[in-house]
Amino acid sequence: MVMTAAVRDQVDRFCEILHRSVIKPERTAVPDILFHQYDSSPFSEKVRVCLGIKQLAWAAVDQPVIMPKPELVALTGGYRRIPVMQIGADIYCDSQLIVRELERRFPEPTLFPQGDQGLAQANAMWSDRALFQAAVAIIFGGLGDKVPTAFVKDRTALSGRKFDPAAMQAAVPHMEAQMRAHVALLSDQLADGRRRHRLLCPACRKSRPSAGSRTHRHGHKGISG
Repeated sequence: MVMTAAVRDQVDRFCEILHRSVIKPERTAVPDILFHQYDSSPFSEKVRVCLGIKQLAWAAVDQPVIMPKPELVALTGGYRRIPVMQIGADIYCDSQLIVRELERRFPEPTLFPQGDQGLAQANAMWSDRALFQAAVAIIFGGLGDKVPTAFVKDRTALSGRKFDPAAMQAAVPHMEAQMRAHVALLSDQLADGRRRHRLLCPACRKSRPSAGSRTHRHGHKGISG
């Protein structure tokens, strides 16, 4: 059977209409920023606050609190700590590096409205180390033998030295004194009523906090791993 030109045109139009009528499934857009974290990590919370201030779209990839973390270590080449930020093929480990990269890629709104990036980094070093370690000793010393054995073994392997809640329990009075000293420094810094003090006052949060303030804001709810 030879198809006439008129019939061929009708068939072509029918095929075109049929092609247009096919319902294609919608593809859900995946945010550019994938954030590997777990909810109780205080360092994850610090980055989440920064993502919120910058109003960025991101997706959480929840990771286990303790090893094994097969998906994470495969992604990072063996690095196991939380948090990790993934943007395309670029991987950023450590919350301080992540904050700096967010500021570089997405400069507005800035995390440093007072131009105090250097001071904020110094504050982060103090908060993430000296202040954090005092908090760890107080929290886990208070828990004592209630800390799960699997968690103790995991953090021992992570640090290379014994994670000892019993020793922390004995050190609690000393570490509480250390914590009071750290908090006194922070209180003195905020005592003059400058704008960063408004971060601590819900009624005054119209002003944007600096990254240094956010470093002190995130609660020490766990221990990084």
